[in-house]
Amino acid sequence: MATLPTAGPPAALTLTTFRSNIRSGLNETTTIFWTDPEIDFSVNFVKDELWKVIKHAREDFFLYRSGTTPWRSLSIVDGTHSYELWSDVSEIRQIIPDPTVTDGTELYTFHPLNISHPEFIKARLASTTTDPGTPTEFFYDLVGSQHDGVYLIHFAPTPQANLTALVSYIRSLPDMTTADHTCDIPPEHHKIMIPMAVDYLLLKDRDDGYRIWRERWIEGREWVKATTDRRETAATEYVTAFNP
Repeated sequence: MATLPTAGPPAALTLTTFRSNIRSGLNETTTIFWTDPEIDFSVNFVKDELWKVIKHAREDFFLYRSGTTPWRSLSIVDGTHSYELWSDVSEIRQIIPDPTVTDGTELYTFHPLNISHPEFIKARLASTTTDPGTPTEFFYDLVGSQHDGVYLIHFAPTPQANLTALVSYIRSLPDMTTADHTCDIPPEHHKIMIPMAVDYLLLKDRDDGYRIWRERWIEGREWVKATTDRRETAATEYVTAFNP
């Protein structure tokens, strides 16, 4: 009896592989009409579109992690209420103090709140008095844009102690720019990106064939939605055991 091959995770495609497969779809194996920069733009465009689709169902795919660490450290300084964050921050999911310290700051709490909310403004104004005390509960809000690579996080009231906060956040995905760069979209969705990119590129010369690729784009996007299981975050329901 033949031995079945060992199953393994799908391989992540590099930008070189994307270029090659997309050119095959365009029936242009060498550069004639479509340049590499145009192909690279289409791949990154599709990558960003699928990021939105997948994040809607399984945002945990894009939560920041370094090795087995799901947090990134932010040093909070006494008397400073605004801090520049990392360029790949998309949405903050949680902030907690470092639980390993023993100076009391491990008990601090952080709550998201719009910076224009009256409670946020009240807390900020209270921290400008001559004796604000040492607050242990904070509001925070993410302000700014990634257009210049800078996001700012604002706290209220102003911290009155040095501490380390641990930040969990959803990251945006970098563009593929070098030949060996792999895509950060889950690898099982890499192959569906190829017809989507071909569809985008065929619009350049208005080839009627793009209509067929457009249908494949729509089908591919729906397939990604259907095969990305939504993460269940609802509260668990507890049922009393039957005991006659």
